[in-house]
Amino acid sequence: MAFTDLRRVTVSVIIPCFNVEQHIAACLQSVLEQDPAVQEIICVDDGSTDGTVAIIRGMQAAHPGRITLLEGAHRGASAARNTGMAAATGNYIQFLDADDVLLPDKLGGQVALLAAHPDRDLVVGDYFVDHGHGKREQIEALAQGPWMGLIKTRIGSTCSNLWKRSTVLKAGGWNEELASSQDHELLFRMLRMGCTVAYDHRACTVVDKARPGRISSADTIGNWLRYIELRVAVREHLRTVDAKRFTAEIAAADQYLFMAIHLLAQQDPALAMKLHRDHIPKNFQPEISAAITARYALVHRILGFEKAALLGKLLGRSKA
Repeated sequence: MAFTDLRRVTVSVIIPCFNVEQHIAACLQSVLEQDPAVQEIICVDDGSTDGTVAIIRGMQAAHPGRITLLEGAHRGASAARNTGMAAATGNYIQFLDADDVLLPDKLGGQVALLAAHPDRDLVVGDYFVDHGHGKREQIEALAQGPWMGLIKTRIGSTCSNLWKRSTVLKAGGWNEELASSQDHELLFRMLRMGCTVAYDHRACTVVDKARPGRISSADTIGNWLRYIELRVAVREHLRTVDAKRFTAEIAAADQYLFMAIHLLAQQDPALAMKLHRDHIPKNFQPEISAAITARYALVHRILGFEKAALLGKLLGRSKA
């Protein structure tokens, strides 16, 4: 591949930082070790009260001209990403959470992929999830198309993907009001306007899910509600665009909505029953999956959703 082709892709790395003094040095080092070197590294401090800023400044001094630090009040990661994107000059953006790291060939491989497919707005990358205690899980993107990947939460992640800056901006940037599902909500808006996708099936990003205080470990009901709301919106969009063409995706949306509502029922049966009435087709029967046991599927078939949910809550089991 010609060097001039690679030169068409320039990458800005944007790192939101909030009280990550134990992680930011490793995160930055993983970016500094990328080959070829990235266009710029922009750290957006989101009102940290620990030693995060001091560590970033120390790394600035050690690597002159490589790292930019923007400081502001605490507004959340999505606002920090938008701030960094406004200052970025690269035509592609690597959004990177400060407690995650890139493996050495992450950006080099994805830049080469974009040089070969210059029409693509997004590179979807596989990634590792670090659950702590030595447990690491590889998450693979689905090759069944981006809509199916979005519905099944298998369309990469904020940090494993590489985003075309102009497309993200055209879609409206990051929604600063959402407390979770921000990346998938942004991907929905991008796909809805015709975003094109390339797949990188190398796992070159490590996402830390073990750190206490991450969004995924708090506000469980709110997270499920946002999860459900997004998949309802995706399903209705696909029905409107071409229900026949997207038959498989719509069926998958029904299944994933049911699974989410079933899991929510273990915490709030009344809310789950309302959501089931509002969003699940009549006579829907769930498939057996990681969230739906064969026993639950049988109980649901005999008793229906509401009685099965009440029975599960009454028995105090995590799964009926």
